Amino acid sequence: SSSLPRETKSSFMRDRKSKRESGRRKTLDLDSKSESVKFISLKESVARSCCEKLALPEIVGTTIKEIEKRGICEKEIYRVPAPKIDVMKILKKYEEMDVVDLSKIDIHIVAASLKIFVGKLQGNLLDCMHDQLEDLVKDQDNFVEKTKILIESKIFPSENYNICSWLFTHLRNVVQSVQNSQTIDSLSPIWVPNLKISKPLFTNLVNFAHDLFGKIDLDPGRIIIRWKDSSTNLALPESVTLEWLKEETDCQEKILSKLHSLENPDSHSEERMWEVQRIKTALKRKQKQIRKKQQEEDAEEMEYLLLEERKALIAQEELIKMQNHLRKKLELEKAKLEVLRAQEPVDQVSVQESEAEDELDREQLRELCDQLVQENERLEKENEKIIENINEERQLLVEANIAYRVKNEIQNRA
Repeated sequence: SSSLPRETKSSFMRDRKSKRESGRRKTLDLDSKSESVKFISLKESVARSCCEKLALPEIVGTTIKEIEKRGICEKEIYRVPAPKIDVMKILKKYEEMDVVDLSKIDIHIVAASLKIFVGKLQGNLLDCMHDQLEDLVKDQDNFVEKTKILIESKIFPSENYNICSWLFTHLRNVVQSVQNSQTIDSLSPIWVPNLKISKPLFTNLVNFAHDLFGKIDLDPGRIIIRWKDSSTNLALPESVTLEWLKEETDCQEKILSKLHSLENPDSHSEERMWEVQRIKTALKRKQKQIRKKQQEEDAEEMEYLLLEERKALIAQEELIKMQNHLRKKLELEKAKLEVLRAQEPVDQVSVQESEAEDELDREQLRELCDQLVQENERLEKENEKIIENINEERQLLVEANIAYRVKNEIQNRA
């Protein structure tokens, strides 16, 4: 076949080669298609957002928060080019409502993602006021006062106000940082084309962001929990409370409501709805588990308190018994004392007669008195020890009686 003309050669190899090339082209087309991102309007982007605090595209809130956290002092922030494929992967994840962990991504890629998203939004962030603001910037002396009135008017949509307040407050923070070497002039070539506004207007909106929008807290709100596809169980914080679960359930309800209100739901929004339903079910199950555990703990605590109360009553009864016993002994001792007092005069007479008969001298009396004092001291010490031992034995007896009665009551209840 080598002697045949080129066009008459066998088409077998050419067909196989063309099929391989065709297959390769299809693969490349599919890859490029998978990396393509559908840029939608700001209103639709807010409707698909899962920000808890305010009406703001999720990518704007999370990327600005991450840049404020670890990129505000980064050299040449927004000016360092980032790999387009990495940026498109992030944008694609947000479009598909997937889980995005920005903390593990290079900060320049995060900044580029915000920059491209804002630049590719349909329409102008300043909406219908763009032309009026461009005219106001010419009157520098009255720019802030007139612009503030215009921005706060009802003609400025809330979603536009929110993203403008966040973006220009953030860019003001970037410019004010002395560590990143960024100025209005260095940021203008990047953001002016993206925002489709003039450089003077961009400069004024950044410089007077606090005057125009007030002090903005660049925090999109609590991090809404997500259910990762790879995990079988919902990952919850270690120390969850019923209050936290209720707040999280309310946030998930808001997200579900927003997803149901989408004008053009797609497969990604439907998958997100299914994920939210699963999360809500798991949260309610966790609430039931915590309530059941609390009820069991409350029952145990109530049982313990009732037992302690019964112990106190038994102790009181035993002490009353001991008190009555001691009162009876005291009365007996008093009776004996009265008998001894009645015998005292006779004893004194006999003592006087014996003293007269013995005729002891004073020295002998003094020695006898000393001996009696010493003997009395010894007897008092022994008496104190005996009393102390008796009191300890009584206390042990009371405690033993209490323990015995409590044990019997517990056995009877069981």
